[in-house]
Amino acid sequence: MKIGICFDLHNTLTDANEAWKLAYKDLVGNSEYLEISKRIDQKESREKLCVEHGLNYSLVTQKYRENLSINEYGLLLLNSLSKYFEVCLVTNSSKEKAINDLKKIGLDQKFNKIYTKENGTKPDPEYIKNIIKENNFDLVLMIGNDIYEDFVTSDNVVPLIIDFTKCGRALKLKK
Repeated sequence: MKIGICFDLHNTLTDANEAWKLAYKDLVGNSEYLEISKRIDQKESREKLCVEHGLNYSLVTQKYRENLSINEYGLLLLNSLSKYFEVCLVTNSSKEKAINDLKKIGLDQKFNKIYTKENGTKPDPEYIKNIIKENNFDLVLMIGNDIYEDFVTSDNVVPLIIDFTKCGRALKLKK
């Protein structure tokens, strides 16, 4: 049986929301920052936020990428699983954004294949079936952070939703 592992990128392997929040923090006042932070967590368009607050989207994106970091718990899981299974990246981001973010966190060579929104979007079962077929997987473990995007209901797919942002808090509580 050939098992494949499919990872989401943003807020699974990276701390993307935190990076976006930090990017805006230096550019707006405190009350605007609190509003923007909430809207980032609600998946509001970053470009729309820039327009509404009179900010340059290219500058905010540059600051986002400067602040982008790898999620150590996601990396630990990725490194453990990639020893035994083929690992693919499946993200709803553009190819350009995904590749730039992967390079920033040093994971641009880690995946057997990378699938972006140009290939399809999660959680479309047909899209995931095509990934399974293309890679000759019998079973896929889909790992992500978002119940609405990463929870794929399809034959031969086991979704695993993990909020890695809470892992650090849990570990600190144990100490």
